[in-house]
Amino acid sequence: DGTIPAPRLGDVRRVLGEGLPLFLVRAGGSLFSAGNTLVLGFFAPALQVGFFGGALRIHSAVRGLLNPAIDAVFPRLSHQVAHRPVEAARNMRVTLLVLGTFGLLLGASVVLAAPLLVGILLGREFGPAVGILRLMAMVLPVMAVNVVLGSQWLVPLGADRKFMVIGLEAGVLSLALSFLLLRLGWGAGPTAVVVSIG
Repeated sequence: DGTIPAPRLGDVRRVLGEGLPLFLVRAGGSLFSAGNTLVLGFFAPALQVGFFGGALRIHSAVRGLLNPAIDAVFPRLSHQVAHRPVEAARNMRVTLLVLGTFGLLLGASVVLAAPLLVGILLGREFGPAVGILRLMAMVLPVMAVNVVLGSQWLVPLGADRKFMVIGLEAGVLSLALSFLLLRLGWGAGPTAVVVSIG
């Protein structure tokens, strides 16, 4: 009759349990970005934290430009992993090349356009954020490759829990490195790279 049956409690628990690792990876990434900003606030003047936070917001928005391509590829690659693994491996390499190249072009564009982006989005008084944004932008190709190998490949292979552990370990390492670099007096620049990688 075309009616959709109500989900059973057991099915809801199963689906939530299966999605938990990916939720933790996403939540962990946001937490560690905020955590690094908090750590920076313990060691740097408020003005420097403001420059860092402004650059981080622009970087996060630019990084989001990778999401449509990632979301478009995931269903097909997941289906191929389950039914045609050889073809999936070939397509994963192509995806890696395409998204890696896109990440490289995106990063280079932000490096070149950083003064314009900061001036328009944050204001001329945020000039020191330009260098921080450029450091973050240089990591965009690495992030694109990381997404392909992680969410586009490990997850369809059923290694989502390993992906979760890797993500959480990277986040903890990010916080530890930020703390160490700031204790050594290196400032917001190296922290920007650590946040981007983490």
